[in-house]
Amino acid sequence: VDRLDTEQNAFPPASGWYLFGHDIGGQVVTRMALDRPGRTLGLIVSGSALANPSPIGSMLWLPIVRWAVRSWLLNSVYTVEGVSELLEDAYGRPPTDEEVAGYLAPLLRRDMDRGFIRLARTSRKFDLPLEDLQVPVLLVWGGEDTRVELSEGAAAHARIPDSEMVIIPGAGHVPMDTDPVALYDEIIDWIEYQWNRAPVGR
Repeated sequence: VDRLDTEQNAFPPASGWYLFGHDIGGQVVTRMALDRPGRTLGLIVSGSALANPSPIGSMLWLPIVRWAVRSWLLNSVYTVEGVSELLEDAYGRPPTDEEVAGYLAPLLRRDMDRGFIRLARTSRKFDLPLEDLQVPVLLVWGGEDTRVELSEGAAAHARIPDSEMVIIPGAGHVPMDTDPVALYDEIIDWIEYQWNRAPVGR
């Protein structure tokens, strides 16, 4: 974002950015907004455990555990059947062949299993100071999300001073895939409202 604003490119200089993050990406953009409140106009978070983030791989420092997890990823998860199962759980419906192929392709790149291990083994439990957010926040959840339940969004909503929570009825964990029109209508309406209420000369 800093580079886009400072280098000569097709984008005009921006006074700030609206950041969107889904799942673990929600934690990333929330940290960005906390670190650079003056550069952030608003934050949109979808299906992310902001109020209670937790590490996913403390045992992965053990070589035998890493070997077992890599074997599981390569033989059970990074497969057509594995991705189909994960997407069915996330979508709340069977995925199409095209959807499975789209998610599987990057997982089959060389060393993706090692990349997951590196991510997981270095994760640490941390607490996002949500009460310190100085920007408006839209929390948007699928009404049928079983991965990150609505209670997680409600907990974050209760802690963030200027926040709104919107639920997409019938959507699962990945509404940008299953219900894109409903999701983006909510986001665009919210951004337009935030833009219009912001002071002139932001």
